[in-house]
Amino acid sequence: MRALSRRAFAVAVVEGSASVSPDQDWGSDGTADCRPLAPFPDTATRNLPLEHRASGAHTIRRSAYPQGLVIVWDDSPVSVDPADLHIRGSTGTEIQVSDDDHQSWPDGIAVWFLN
Repeated sequence: MRALSRRAFAVAVVEGSASVSPDQDWGSDGTADCRPLAPFPDTATRNLPLEHRASGAHTIRRSAYPQGLVIVWDDSPVSVDPADLHIRGSTGTEIQVSDDDHQSWPDGIAVWFLN
């Protein structure tokens, strides 16, 4: 019997900036239009869920958020519309967000699943 080889797939992770405009006030959960800025590989606007989260480690899964998620930290000072937020994109099945991300980008972060 011949053994089948497993094909390894590399997961691409990209970082950048995005213009984010909530469909409600910044203090409420809901949805937001998120448009990555060039040179991010996908610059189409998506309407993503927007959730407030406490600082800490978060695993965002593609199965729960197929296109992505906008995270606004509970203590975020963001108030302008639109706001420029950091964006992290991946071709994988999940994206990790940590306390370091909270410190580096205090307004929030957009998580984007690439096709």
